[in-house]
Amino acid sequence: FIRSAPAPALNSLIVRSMDTGQERTFRQDGLENVSPRWLPDGTGVIVTVNEGGTGSNASRAFYRVDLGSGDFTRMFPANADSYIRAAAGALSPDGRLLYLACAAKTGDPWTGIDAVDVSTGASTRVVDFGDGGLPGPAPGLAVSPDGRTLAIGMVTSGTDYSDYESRILVVGTDGT
Repeated sequence: FIRSAPAPALNSLIVRSMDTGQERTFRQDGLENVSPRWLPDGTGVIVTVNEGGTGSNASRAFYRVDLGSGDFTRMFPANADSYIRAAAGALSPDGRLLYLACAAKTGDPWTGIDAVDVSTGASTRVVDFGDGGLPGPAPGLAVSPDGRTLAIGMVTSGTDYSDYESRILVVGTDGT
C-alpha cells in the first residue's frame, strides 16, 4: 500500500509479505496515492509519481519499483502533448501492457482507453468512447487472466457522486 505524508516528508510504498509479515518501505518524492500494479514475476510494481506541479499542470510518470534493490526507474510519462492519462490503470497478465483511461485535459470527459507498452511507452487506442466521452471519475479497469478481455467500470451519467449512474463494459483487448 502507499502511505502519503505531509510535505516535506517523503511518500512511502510499503510492501508486506503475507507469508512472513516482513515489511519493506520504499521512499520516493511525489509518489501518488494510487494502487500499485504488481509485475507478473513478483519482482516489482508499477506506481505513479508526480514529478512536479499540481492539478492540470502536474507532470506525472509511471515508474517501475524493483523490490529487490528498491530502485525507482522511470518508464514513461503519464500524459502526452495532446491528452492526459489516468494515474490508475490495469496491467496485462504478461506485464507488457498498461491499460489507461485518457481525456483531453484534466476535468474533461474520458475519451477512451489506451494500451501502453511498458517497455517503449508506445500507445495504442483500444476503446474510443465517441463524441462526448464519459463523465465523472476515471473508469475502473481490470484485465481478464487470459489477457484477452478488458472490463471497464464507467460512469454513464450524472454530475457528482450522489447521482452517478454506472455500467460495466466488457471489450476485447484488441478493441472488439
